[in-house]
Amino acid sequence: MALKSQNTVRTPGVEKNSHETWFSDFIQKLNEAVVADKSMLESGTAPKETRDFYKSLIEGDNLATLSLVRKSTSQNLSREIIVSYLKQISALTPFIQKIGLDISENKVHVWLEIKDEDESTENQLIRAESFINGTLGYTIGILIDSTIVEASDQLVMPDHFQMLEFNSSK
Repeated sequence: MALKSQNTVRTPGVEKNSHETWFSDFIQKLNEAVVADKSMLESGTAPKETRDFYKSLIEGDNLATLSLVRKSTSQNLSREIIVSYLKQISALTPFIQKIGLDISENKVHVWLEIKDEDESTENQLIRAESFINGTLGYTIGILIDSTIVEASDQLVMPDHFQMLEFNSSK
């Protein structure tokens, strides 16, 4: 036995380094997730995405599996981009009249309607988009792409955008 300190005895080969600990934890969590998925699949309570994923694995359809993984990854990464962007512009909501989102695989399209001649808000929105794209977007491959209009433009938000509800002083 080798002594690590006066109070601790270390048995050779028993102590794990941080990589081994991380990998063991990862495998344990993965196993727990698969067991939970199996239980939901057997009980018929699994979401469609989970059923489709395991079906593609069982059938050996690698293209379908990868497509499902890409879609899920894009959704999760888009969520991160949206939350970060909304936090970035949260102080501007009193000056924003409408916000709408449309999500594609590599872009989050944002429709923003602001008050007429409000160049300060417009500039801050442009800076927020640049900041998010520069800090997160280019790293993960999903970018904010905003369209900023003024109320007097009288443009209608396209139907494929989902309007966000928020409190603004109009």
